[in-house]
Amino acid sequence: MDGSADLGAVAQSLEDGCVQTILRETLEEPMSAPELTEMCEASRATVYRRVDDRSDHGLLAELTGMVAILYGFLAPLGD
Repeated sequence: MDGSADLGAVAQSLEDGCVQTILRETLEEPMSAPELTEMCEASRATVYRRVDDRSDHGLLAELTGMVAILYGFLAPLGD
């Protein structure tokens, strides 16, 4: 897949309400997948798919802790 197709896929995914909720909520603070599932009012499988896709595109980072895996929005550096 070339860069423009990848960018198009990311842009299209931002129309998804669950993706919007995940990015908005993790912008404030890292959250676990179960917390995001509750916020999105979606199935756990749906949230994990959305989180995995956003992680693959560099929009979320997985932060592994002792109790849970948290996901946080990756803000651009240096502005």
